Amino acid sequence: MCPVWYDEHSLRVGASLRASIEGGLKETKKCVVILSPHFLSNEGWGKAEFDSVYAREILEKNNVLLPVWH
Repeated sequence: MCPVWYDEHSLRVGASLRASIEGGLKETKKCVVILSPHFLSNEGWGKAEFDSVYAREILEKNNVLLPVWH
């Protein structure tokens, strides 16, 4: 009842990882973000994904993010 995207099971050979992630972030009803010291200090994929979902939350004026402090 709660679908989860796993790269090992969801991607096919030759599929675009970036496009798949972006599609999932656009379609998701909720996005759980685990906030840890490492996550907060990393400027890579995690930050880009967080920024994308956060922008969507602001534009849609809807609670999409579920932050979890770790």
